Amino acid sequence: MSLLGISLYPHLQSEAVMKQQLNLAVTLGYSQVYTTIQSPQAWDGPTQLKPPFQWLISECRKLGLTLHVDINRRILDQVRAEPQDLSPFIHLGIRIIRLDFGFEEDHELVAQMTCNEDGVLIEDNASMQAEPINRIKAIQRHGNLENYIAVHNFFPHPDTGMSFTDTFKNAKLFKACGIRTGVFINSLDADNLLFPYGHGLCTVENHRYKPAYLSAGELTATGMFDYIFFGDGNPSRTEMEQVQEIVHQHCVSVPVYFNSRLDDALRQKLLNAVLKSRSDQPEFILRATQTRGLGPVAAQPGLDRDKLCITLDNELSGKYEGELQIALKSMPGVEYATVIGQVDMLAENLISLIRYGKVAFRLVEAEKIQNATVGQEQTQSE
Repeated sequence: MSLLGISLYPHLQSEAVMKQQLNLAVTLGYSQVYTTIQSPQAWDGPTQLKPPFQWLISECRKLGLTLHVDINRRILDQVRAEPQDLSPFIHLGIRIIRLDFGFEEDHELVAQMTCNEDGVLIEDNASMQAEPINRIKAIQRHGNLENYIAVHNFFPHPDTGMSFTDTFKNAKLFKACGIRTGVFINSLDADNLLFPYGHGLCTVENHRYKPAYLSAGELTATGMFDYIFFGDGNPSRTEMEQVQEIVHQHCVSVPVYFNSRLDDALRQKLLNAVLKSRSDQPEFILRATQTRGLGPVAAQPGLDRDKLCITLDNELSGKYEGELQIALKSMPGVEYATVIGQVDMLAENLISLIRYGKVAFRLVEAEKIQNATVGQEQTQSE
């Protein structure tokens, strides 16, 4: 199960806001916090952090939260740390340092840092290396893999995020070598703190305009990420709850639109069902046999099975009656399958990832999720 995290920015957020987010994180089972000390606004001198940063470090320690602190090569020199002597960070209360700019090609330096005697965990930027295998080999030769994790970058500037394929490929390489991996998702409800023209702080560009629960569902379905952080500093409670439920239950949510003529009792049974695709994956459909026998399904022929439409085998299909299927491509209608709704097109990638029975899923009504988020925004504004 992935560990969940939030991000906080003491140079941009008030102590009251940060305290609220930290307490919410603890309540919902989040255990990780990301921040950065790269900005000059973080420092009162070469080796002294400003009070808001000191407060965050102290508060995380008090609440039992693990703090990940982003640095660059300049900060390493500024605090007079050495590759195998990272005690200046310990004196600052920092036990995990995340390496950003300046460490991309210096594999031997990073390998030495993983051998530090101060117990500082080295978190690499998994997005920054042209050939990650060279970094891994250097640490395998001269470093300590137990003291090394790899977390992807986030990208405040629109259109600059990574592809889902590249993010997955990089994570798979690190995981194959026994290295813990992480990634950032964005919030649609949060303020744009780091870039005024931005829209979320995420790793994958395709996640920038998706609800957080969908992004988290895709990442959970891969099984490749040990850490999932909100990159934005103030995601809503609704978003954090939805992501927590998906990750902790290892059951993703598939947003759907049901036909208005679908029987209410059957609709509710479908929403309550925990489903799983069959491992003998058909080429053209996703099959979930757990819905067989939930109730009678009337034959209603005449509708084509468009891509991502949802059907139930009806009374004409005998023992298959009630079986739920999702079309992976557009196909003609058949008399024995009744079209009952449509998967939200934003979930197309998620559907491809839950095939072969890789992860359980639930159907959720897309309109109700959207309304819940709007309600949360109104409550916060009041």
